[in-house]
Amino acid sequence: MASPAPATAVRYVEVIRVSGQTQYDKDTPAQQRAALDRLAQGRAGVCVATLQEPRAVSGALRLAERPDLQKLLQLARERAFDELRVQRWDRVQRTPLRAERGLIIDAIAEAGAKVVEADGGEFDPATDDGDLMLGLKGSMANRERNLIRARTTAGKLQAARAGRPYRAAYGRTWDVEKGTWGYDEEKRAVYKSLFDRVLAGESQRSIARDLNARGIPTPGGVKWSAGHTSRLLKDASAYGVMTREGIEIQCPPIVDRETWEKAQVALTEHSTRLGGPPRKSGAILQKLVKCAVCGGPVHVRWTKDSARKGRKSRLYYVCARRPEPACRRFHAVPKVDELVEERIIAMFADPKNQRFIFDEEGREQGEPIDYESEKLSCEKRMGELRAKAERIQRRNDAQLLEDETADKMLAEVAKERREVESRLAQASLSVEQREARARAEKVRFADVRRSARFLRRRKGADPEAWRKTLELLLQGQPLYLRPDGTVTARRP
Repeated sequence: MASPAPATAVRYVEVIRVSGQTQYDKDTPAQQRAALDRLAQGRAGVCVATLQEPRAVSGALRLAERPDLQKLLQLARERAFDELRVQRWDRVQRTPLRAERGLIIDAIAEAGAKVVEADGGEFDPATDDGDLMLGLKGSMANRERNLIRARTTAGKLQAARAGRPYRAAYGRTWDVEKGTWGYDEEKRAVYKSLFDRVLAGESQRSIARDLNARGIPTPGGVKWSAGHTSRLLKDASAYGVMTREGIEIQCPPIVDRETWEKAQVALTEHSTRLGGPPRKSGAILQKLVKCAVCGGPVHVRWTKDSARKGRKSRLYYVCARRPEPACRRFHAVPKVDELVEERIIAMFADPKNQRFIFDEEGREQGEPIDYESEKLSCEKRMGELRAKAERIQRRNDAQLLEDETADKMLAEVAKERREVESRLAQASLSVEQREARARAEKVRFADVRRSARFLRRRKGADPEAWRKTLELLLQGQPLYLRPDGTVTARRP
């Protein structure tokens, strides 16, 4: 009698992802790796691939900016795996785009694969139940992301109004428990020496070389350059004023305001004396844009085309950090600026779209929370809980409920009441913030309309005029440059 054919081993793909660099540094990937290893010990199979980026990656990034998900879709098209193993489904993505969430689920289903979580959860997207559960998990992950962002924003505003800094300014210390400022005397002396030396006529490059020779690190712990000294000399915290969330916070000064202003004059005179006025770049997004992949600053850089005779200069937007796998580093300024101009002109054609001029998804971006409805729902639920507590108390007084049972039921009501109160407070704050933002946007848009009327005639507008219009539109909020050269107002 012939022996039965051996069963085919289950092929699986693992996905490991963390959202922030702090998580990455705290070995969260190692924790996910350990959870998946425990799953592998109790669930036989052959690992086809482990998809993990060498850095922190936001789950809200689009597919075009997620090499790991692009590889996953390729493997799904090849039907190269039977299971997708993750610690939790939200480790795959938290994108606010429902279409992209559905695309991944559909690709896994068409590959005939299942999703297996490290805690034992198993979902087959080809079935109605599996598709429903994965869809719900994706929606809940996106909602959780929105709530976290709302709570974080509210917390930052509250801390700024209370005068608490995000971090201590260079040369100063901040005692979180006592809420008091102090000085780091060693760094304070270094900071003050920058002003003394610049006012004495010394160049910033010379100062940087001396600090490096003495082994003194920058605030970020790297070597000094003229850029580091320039930023510290121009920082308003030097004379005791910090800004957080648009709110001024007082901190201990390094020098007085008069000395700081003299230093600004000295910096300008030195720059003019060395090379004349700074070269105008003609880039609309200069100092207004960041890299959408790594979040780093984007500089404007002149480069020379060595392949052409005469080495013609060209202007590029350049990611200041080292290139990441998904980060295209160079973007031609004329091409990007032309897209920006078209967006602004389209916005003036339909002012209702002003909030979405740099967001293709517009109102379809994510699943926005209706805080008005949330507030009304919480208020209604609070009334129901009060009535429920009163009914329990009446039944207990009439000896229809034992004391132990009544206490347990009242405790459950109190617990739910605290949760609803927290949601109500958050919804109320969000409603107030939205109303204040709407009033501010109305005033701001009127300013933009007045300042940018002539931008309809594109030939008569210079880059500086476009940039000033953008500054009015953005109010300090950065734009993000994607690898494909498009610009968005939201960090993916």
